[in-house]
Order: sequence, then structure tokens, then C-alpha cells
Amino acid sequence: EEILGVKEADDLLRHARLSQPFKRSGTSTAGAKFHFKYILSLQNALEEAYGPQAGAGFCLRIGRASLKYSLREFGPQLGITSLDFRLLPLHQRLEAGSKALAELLNMITDLQVQQTSDSEQVCWKFEHGALFRERRGREYCCTLISGLLQEAFSWMSGGRSFLAQAHHERAGGALMCAITIDQTPLG
Repeated sequence: EEILGVKEADDLLRHARLSQPFKRSGTSTAGAKFHFKYILSLQNALEEAYGPQAGAGFCLRIGRASLKYSLREFGPQLGITSLDFRLLPLHQRLEAGSKALAELLNMITDLQVQQTSDSEQVCWKFEHGALFRERRGREYCCTLISGLLQEAFSWMSGGRSFLAQAHHERAGGALMCAITIDQTPLG
């Protein structure tokens, strides 16, 4: 709603048959698993409605906007909104924050993120399932999660921008999405 507007968001969710999973409520989602297929369906609906490039742009913006809601609901429990976290050196803050967000997605969704990092990059890998296999030929995987990570790294660094790249990989016969983010800010 924040990105598209209330009416357009409702129309898009109805078109994608996603009104129920994205229904607003004042209750917490604790214990409930949110299915990754809903995110992919939303991404598909945006691309159908606005075209591949504009749809991907909307997905990035929605992913970025979703960070503040994630921080509001889960930040204290993850320890990423505390003063101790904010005082960590940048490299440690990026690694710890990325790990906490991966754990959050593993906890509240059926997605299983494997997060690794080295001194140059943080990498998230996850299997995106049969629904996404239909989208072969596209150069990106989950744009919405890429947007979430871009905004998270910007927030954790005090407003800097970081290069995030998403691509497909084959691992043990499964099609995986890998999102890598450089730990060195742009510019």
C-alpha cells in the first residue's frame, strides 16, 4: 500500500489471489509461517501488471519499505535495534544484522536462508522452489528480498548504499537463488 496506494494494492492482491495472506490485522504473526510462494506470486503479479522492469522496480521498493515494519515488530527480539548493536564496527554490524535477518526469515517463512560471509561480501542462498522454476530466463531471482537486504544494509550503515546482486545457482540438483551484497559501500 505504501508503494502502490491502497486501491492499487488491493486490486493487485485480488488479481494474484493473495488477499487473504496479505490481509491486514492487528495481531502478531508469531508462530505462523508465511509461505514464500506468496512473495513470488506477488512478484509475478507486479510484473504482469506493470511489465518486467517496472514490476521488478516495484518489488525492490516494496522490499525496501518492508524493512521498517520488520524492525518495528522483530527488531528488539533480534537485537538489531539496541544501542550495543549500533555501536559495533560497520563490518561486524553488517554481518550480525544480515545473520539476524536470515534467522528471522527462517523463523517466520517456509524459506530456508543459508547466510555466509567473508571480508568482502555477505551471501544469502535459498531454494526458491517449483513456482519460480517457471520463470526461467530471467536474470534475477527474488527482487523483493534483494530490496529488503539493500535497505537493511543502508539502515545498518547509517544511509550508505551497497551493491546487491542476485543470480541463480545449481546446488545438488536444486535451483537456488543467491543474493550477494558487497560489504564495502558504494562511493
